[in-house]
Amino acid sequence: AHDCSNALYAWASARAHSPAGPAAGMWVAYDRLAAILTTQSLAVGQFAPLGYTQLSIAHATAESRGLRSICLPANSQVYAAANQASKQRAQSALRSLKRDPLLPRVAKAAGKGVEGATILTAVMSPDNRRVSAVVLQGTAFPRGITISMFEQSGWMRHPKGQLSGTAASVSAQLRTSYDAVIIAPRHTSAGPAYFAYITQLVATTVQQLQQGAGAAAGSSEQQQPAGLVVNGW
Repeated sequence: AHDCSNALYAWASARAHSPAGPAAGMWVAYDRLAAILTTQSLAVGQFAPLGYTQLSIAHATAESRGLRSICLPANSQVYAAANQASKQRAQSALRSLKRDPLLPRVAKAAGKGVEGATILTAVMSPDNRRVSAVVLQGTAFPRGITISMFEQSGWMRHPKGQLSGTAASVSAQLRTSYDAVIIAPRHTSAGPAYFAYITQLVATTVQQLQQGAGAAAGSSEQQQPAGLVVNGW
């Protein structure tokens, strides 16, 4: 059970970094392996809470990519348990986020990056699986711009510009519900330079969305596009 959930979580983390569109090259084989692991997971049936959370992440990643063979069947016990574990984890994260003393200052800095936006803090995603530190809503981005902060230290630190597997999978899920996802570092001893950086990230993101909206205006495509992911690491 542990091996299955770990392997599927590894697949989800890698797939979140993969190019959009149909699978090609090594991703074809990797997706086939993930489909086999999903079938094995259904046969195993029982997982630890962390394992169910990992399966939920893999399911959400597969769902966002339209990979039905890797999705957990909606009527299965494993899907129900994975969905419940994911929601419980999100509720716990939401409670912790609401107590974060840094949150009001990040929200204020984010608001400076766009004029006239509605600013929400500690927001649960529409699918109740993920939480965002800040969500900005405006006419140019009706689905919203979400800011997720990640704190990494010690052996889990990633180089600047490179997202961890967790951050990549979170952004892959959030981008299905929002116009843009900003991944930002969380600094407990934040100073003026940090908050200026948050403001800059928001302003740049809004500019990219406005440019994208102009390009899409002449397109006949009606499907809601996946949101922009802005790596602020």
